[in-house]
Amino acid sequence: MSLRPRAEPERISTAFGPGRVVGVQLDIERPETMAVATREVARIVGGGGLSGLVNMAGVIVEGPLETIPPAELRRQLEINVVGPFALTQALLPLLKQARGRIVNIGAISAHLTVPFYGPIAASKSGRVDEDVAILIPHRSGCADFPLPVLHGRASLTTV
Repeated sequence: MSLRPRAEPERISTAFGPGRVVGVQLDIERPETMAVATREVARIVGGGGLSGLVNMAGVIVEGPLETIPPAELRRQLEINVVGPFALTQALLPLLKQARGRIVNIGAISAHLTVPFYGPIAASKSGRVDEDVAILIPHRSGCADFPLPVLHGRASLTTV
């Protein structure tokens, strides 16, 4: 489990039971922390590999597209699209070793764009496309093993 820089790893680890979930410091906005986190995960899992990765990093940039500074859109794409991609890529050898799973948390905005939420829709649909792209070689037999990637998404429910 990756944590924001100010989170408390001990509290997270004990909440889920000792040895089952371990907090690792990672700031998706600082790529240099990814290498450190990857080495830490490798140390923790040892020779058994990583059984699962949940990507749920995200920020929301909202407003009319004509008023969004390009730097803010870049930041959102870095955090919501590039960051989880890079983390998945870095941990893929450990996931392959354990025949692990990847869960990418999505949002309804990947499939439905509403006014003032264009940037989040772009980033969430980008994540869906990455999921499809990573699955193609694994499902076609071109990769080492069939990699399960689950894309969790929000849905509209009438109560």
